[in-house]
Amino acid sequence: MKTKLRNIAKEGLANHWQKYITDSLKKELSHRKNKKIINLASNEYIEAVNTDEVRVINLHFRELRNNKIKNIAINSKKARGIMASFIIEKQITNEIEIQNFNKAKYLYNKNLSDDNNYYF
Repeated sequence: MKTKLRNIAKEGLANHWQKYITDSLKKELSHRKNKKIINLASNEYIEAVNTDEVRVINLHFRELRNNKIKNIAINSKKARGIMASFIIEKQITNEIEIQNFNKAKYLYNKNLSDDNNYYF
């Protein structure tokens, strides 16, 4: 998404597509009771959504390594897939239910989390 195409998307693909993607999400959400999107994508893809216009809850997966909280990219990628399965299997429709996630050694961390960012 960060690729710049000189003749097509000089401002980068995320910026090029942002209005279209944001408008499509807003249209879809207008038909739904819950107006929030759970973001399981990597950071570069969420840049294609104007988060001032669409409420997004970002999910972050962190690990304690050498007494520091770190993002281990490959493990985060796996955890996002496990979370997607969890949401589908449990038929979750409310973001609060996501906080019950307890798989692959990841648990919801209330102290690190806020309304727009859930940390596990």
